Amino acid sequence: MPEPTRVVGRRVAAFLLDGLLLWVVSITLFVVTADKVPSETISTSSSTLNLEVNDERWLLEGSSATLFGILVGVAWLLYLGVLPGLTGWTPGKLLAGVRVVGKDGGRIGAARGVVRSLTWVVDGFPYFLPGLTGFIVAQSTQRHQRVGDQIASSFVVRAGMAPEAEERHLPASASPASATAGWYADPRGEQRLRYWDGDNWTAHTAE
Repeated sequence: MPEPTRVVGRRVAAFLLDGLLLWVVSITLFVVTADKVPSETISTSSSTLNLEVNDERWLLEGSSATLFGILVGVAWLLYLGVLPGLTGWTPGKLLAGVRVVGKDGGRIGAARGVVRSLTWVVDGFPYFLPGLTGFIVAQSTQRHQRVGDQIASSFVVRAGMAPEAEERHLPASASPASATAGWYADPRGEQRLRYWDGDNWTAHTAE
């Protein structure tokens, strides 16, 4: 069975895809919230944001620029934090065939997802080469966790698998009640693993 967390290459692909989608979202929010002005319009305000394409120009100043920043921040947190926290995926991760999970293979929840996304402040350094720190940390840690994963106790794994699915199997002669929490052969006789939480079999399975 392949190691579930050995998916750094897939994570890079997902990072690039999600980055592209977030860039499109950001540009869309800019165009929606900005004022369309003649291309020769000049503003000297230090809080001005502008985008010019051919002879068309979109301009954001003052409170409008602040609102744009807030909307972009919220969109990024929803996309990178809440969505993978509640579902385990983003569009990029879905296309790359990976998921964000907790130790038991289940979803980590919105709160931990947001915490995980906020740590891109660290994982994204240096900002002229975004994600380099996260890439190095994920490559060098045993279970390929970037800083955000370590803080949020999350893992990125192949779709349909779980972070410790390859580690433990319940011996045929052992009683589930005597086993510690972990992944074991499904008691239903199916060719997959099921998570035992120390007291009961859970709904979390791994191929």
